[in-house]
Amino acid sequence: MNWIRINIRWSSLLYLFIVIVLLGGGGCSKPLGKFAFKYPGDKGYTVNPRRYEFDCNKKLLWIYTFDNLSDKLDLGIVIMKKELFWVEVMARRDYVNPGKRVVYGTMENYPPGDYRIIILERGEEKSRTIDECSIYLFSDSDS
Repeated sequence: MNWIRINIRWSSLLYLFIVIVLLGGGGCSKPLGKFAFKYPGDKGYTVNPRRYEFDCNKKLLWIYTFDNLSDKLDLGIVIMKKELFWVEVMARRDYVNPGKRVVYGTMENYPPGDYRIIILERGEEKSRTIDECSIYLFSDSDS
């Protein structure tokens, strides 16, 4: 009977460990946020549609807002276009901190196609992806 009690204790501890890891209690949570888009002159930003689609003949403004930050993060912002493989179109550096939680960008004069905006945390040895968003730019003038 003692081995049953020991097995129950160990299985309870195992379940507790799994729940902590799945809920992000492992201490390695990454800062997350939201992408939002708008055209100049629009009153507000579009957030979380099923699929982002925009006219490539118009200037597109985008933002990424971080939900929570405790320290400064050095970022890399990359825009890629899908050709035969993903090709880098634009790359730049930026930063966020608890007082500046928003990253801004524009997309203008890009040809129609599938694009991906990637937000990276720049590290000393390597970078890691914080978030990314896929969008499609279309043109009504295509015949």
